[in-house]
Amino acid sequence: MRPQLIAYTPADRNPRAHETDYAARTDGGSVVFREPQLNAWYRLADGQVVPLNEEARASVGAGGTGLASYQRLVHQRYADKMPGSAYDEGGYAGGYATGAGRARVAADAHTGSEATDTTPVVAGVGAGAFAVAGVAGGLLVRRRRLAGR
Repeated sequence: MRPQLIAYTPADRNPRAHETDYAARTDGGSVVFREPQLNAWYRLADGQVVPLNEEARASVGAGGTGLASYQRLVHQRYADKMPGSAYDEGGYAGGYATGAGRARVAADAHTGSEATDTTPVVAGVGAGAFAVAGVAGGLLVRRRRLAGR
């Protein structure tokens, strides 16, 4: 039985190519940024938000818009989706918490109490200790090599 050959054409070999392509369009006084919900890329220069791709042109128009206008537009689109909003409380904002977990996090945020799950802390301490041991071991090996010369 012969294996079946499947032909394909890669549409985008490097999915991060847009980042470098758009960043190359900046100069000393401008910044390139992305609105991820729309996959829209913009350049901000002299208080003007200029579209760099089709999604951005559909969002702000071919000529771009002023920074204050863009900020109002983003507020209109996303202000109702911030943490603590009805959108978030309904579970639409994403994340992995269950309804009870979300309620506990919201309660902790309102009362200022700390979460009781220490797993991230223990993992962080373990990772830190591992990193320190690795650096110390590397320095010891280097010291022994230099002493042997």
